[in-house]
Amino acid sequence: MEQNKQKLELLETSCEMIDSLVSRIEQAVTLYHGGKEAEGSQKIIPIIDDLEQLMQAMTLTADVQVEKVEVFVLNDFLTEIVSAFENQDYVLLADLFEYEVSPVLQAWKEKILVTFEA
Repeated sequence: MEQNKQKLELLETSCEMIDSLVSRIEQAVTLYHGGKEAEGSQKIIPIIDDLEQLMQAMTLTADVQVEKVEVFVLNDFLTEIVSAFENQDYVLLADLFEYEVSPVLQAWKEKILVTFEA
C-alpha cells in the first residue's frame, strides 16, 4: 500500500512537471521563432533532461495508472529532436516541441488525472 501511495504522489508531481514543461517549451519555441536560437537552446537542454525524468516516472508508475501512459511515443520525437539540435535546424526543433511533444505531454496529463478521478 505504501508503495502505491508513493507512486500516486509521483504521478501528482508528474502533473506539475508537465505544466512546467509545457510552459518552458512555449518559452523556448517563442525564442526560436524570434531568431534567438542560443537562448532557446539554453532552455531546451534542461527540458530534455526533465522529459527523460518524466518518462522514467511514467514507467515506474505504470501499474497504478488507470489509463496507461505510453512512454514510447516520445522516443521517436526525442531522436528527431537530437538530430535537429545537432543539425542546428531550429525551425524543426521548435515545431517538434510545439506540435509533437507538447500535445503528447497534455495527453499524458489527462491520462494521469483519470487515475485520481477513479
